[in-house]
Amino acid sequence: MCPAGLTFCGNTCVDTSTDLNHCGACNTACDPMGSCAAGECQAPPACPGLFCEDFEGGFTPNAWEGDLGEGTLVTDADLSSTVLHSPTGGSILYMVGLAFTDQIVEARVKGVFGTNSPVGWRAGIMARNSGSGATRSSYTFLMDGSGYVALYRDPALQGIAGCSGSIYAALDPEIWHTLRLEVTGGNPVRLRTFLDGVLQHDCSTTTEPLLPSGGGGLFVNGANMTRARFDDFIVLAP
Repeated sequence: MCPAGLTFCGNTCVDTSTDLNHCGACNTACDPMGSCAAGECQAPPACPGLFCEDFEGGFTPNAWEGDLGEGTLVTDADLSSTVLHSPTGGSILYMVGLAFTDQIVEARVKGVFGTNSPVGWRAGIMARNSGSGATRSSYTFLMDGSGYVALYRDPALQGIAGCSGSIYAALDPEIWHTLRLEVTGGNPVRLRTFLDGVLQHDCSTTTEPLLPSGGGGLFVNGANMTRARFDDFIVLAP
């Protein structure tokens, strides 16, 4: 017998007024991104942007591809939420089937090093990402294991004429930081970056090849089993 107010479903007692898998009645499951209130399924909160991914309900189907796989979803103790844990080494996870011109890409990022050195580690976000393999191009905003942030063109980390590359931000790579990359215009392309809400880069470039449109993405590169974690990825319209 279940205590008052609870219902026996399967092999456990649950509160059907709030249980996500037994909402209102046994085996009535709600959207994992939504909630159950007063025995009724509630729709997930609307995405405030063009695309959102918080990884709580897994990956959005058919929205991502990865050069070394998508990585794994784990519970992060600092956030008490599900986050993306990247593969080791160099890895790119990018949006497919979605491309935008002017866009703002934002995500939370932190490094995971264990007993390994963070030297040479980089992780961050990409905007106007297009192509694949050796032909991939994007604007990429990274933080690194030495406390710097940097702005580059494409995952090969080429400098962008008219924009400074690395800026020392005295950041701790093993705690969560919010990276934001704003890309607007065609020629010139204006680029603005933010670390935890503080402006880092504000520049324009006319140097070819200019990248006209593309999707967002996540980037990590590092040796010796270093990884990155990502959460709250969003693409917004400026």
